[in-house]
Amino acid sequence: QPPTKLIEYMAAGLLAVGNNVPGVTEFIRDQETGILCENSVEELTEGMRRALQVLNDPQSLQRIKQTAWESVRDRDWKYIVQNYVMPVYMRLLK
Repeated sequence: QPPTKLIEYMAAGLLAVGNNVPGVTEFIRDQETGILCENSVEELTEGMRRALQVLNDPQSLQRIKQTAWESVRDRDWKYIVQNYVMPVYMRLLK
């Protein structure tokens, strides 16, 4: 299942920060479409520090927001149903 809130945040032009876990890594590419961190308190803290740096650099922020928006603009509910929900439903019917 895709992280729908993450997709919505990216589509709204918000800077996304996420953990390096399946689903999230499909959408966040570190320093390209958001900030990606490993699964530890220390790494999340470092990710937040990097996010603050991006927020204070208007050019980097705009670049990341634009790239993120372009990467999710077609990921609406129709896409999610076709690519995530229907395959599971079809497997259950078999």
